[in-house]
Amino acid sequence: MAQVLEITTLRPAPGLTPEDFVTANADIDDYLRRQPGFQWRRITVRDDGTVVDIVAYDSMAHARAGAGGITGEMGDSPSTPRSTTRASTGS
Repeated sequence: MAQVLEITTLRPAPGLTPEDFVTANADIDDYLRRQPGFQWRRITVRDDGTVVDIVAYDSMAHARAGAGGITGEMGDSPSTPRSTTRASTGS
């Protein structure tokens, strides 16, 4: 089955840790679980402290809608990423 991956990389704000970002994402996790086509989400941390946030959807349309909701509907969330995001298809 094909998957569309949304991959976001970011650095926590000064004074915050990657763990703070993960904790602050509870509302985003709840939002994603309600989205059509959502499959899974993984948040990892590189050795340099960069957070890598990967979300899988079943189609590009669902990925765009989900991402749009994060920046729109969830825009006031303290954990809404303001960073580099790209979507890619995988199989």
